[in-house]
Amino acid sequence: MIKHLLKKALLLPFFVLLSCVLFAQQKTVTGVVTDSKTNKGIENATVRVKNGTTATTTDADGRFSIEVPSPQSVIQITFVGYTAYEVKATSNTLSVGLNVIDNKMEEVIVVGYGTKKRVNVQGAVSTIKGTEIEDIPVANLGSSLVNRVPGVGVSFSSGKPGSTTTINIRNAVTFAGAPDGVSNQPLIVIDGIISNPTQWAQAT
Repeated sequence: MIKHLLKKALLLPFFVLLSCVLFAQQKTVTGVVTDSKTNKGIENATVRVKNGTTATTTDADGRFSIEVPSPQSVIQITFVGYTAYEVKATSNTLSVGLNVIDNKMEEVIVVGYGTKKRVNVQGAVSTIKGTEIEDIPVANLGSSLVNRVPGVGVSFSSGKPGSTTTINIRNAVTFAGAPDGVSNQPLIVIDGIISNPTQWAQAT
C-alpha cells in the first residue's frame, strides 16, 4: 500500500510538469492578410492550423488572431483566387501578402472531393459571377439566386432582411423518404470551411 502511494506521489509532479510544458508551448498568433499587389486587407480569408482543427477568418481589414499548439505548428492561409500560403508559427505576429492565381479559373471546377477540369466533370455545372448579382436589390444572398440556376429552387418566408431562406437543389419532393444523410440542400464550402446553408442564404 505504501509503495503504491509512493508511486502516485512521484507521478503527480511529473504530470503537473508535463501539463505546464504543454501549456507553455501554446501561443496566440496575430497578423494581417493583404493582396500582395494592392496591399489592401483581404476579408474572410481562412486561417487554419495545418493538420489540425483550429481555424478562423480575417476581418474587414484582413486581421486575424489564432491559437496554435506550438511554435512548430504550420499556419495555412487560403482565399479563393489566391495562392495558398504556409508559414511556421515561430513569430507572434505575421504580415502575409497573397498572390493572385494566374490561370483560367473557368476551366477548374471545385467539387466535394477536390478539383477537376470542367471537361472531366460528370454532371451539370452552372456558374454565377459575383458581378452578376452584386447590384441586385434583394434582401439576402439566397434571393439573388432566384431563376438564375436551373434546378435550384429558392423559397423564403418574407422579403425582410434576415428572413428565413431555403435553397433546394432539384425538387424537394424528389428526396422525400430518402435515407438519413441524403438531402437536396446545398453543401456550401468557403475556403475549405463548410458553412451553414441557412445562415449563408440569409446573409445580407
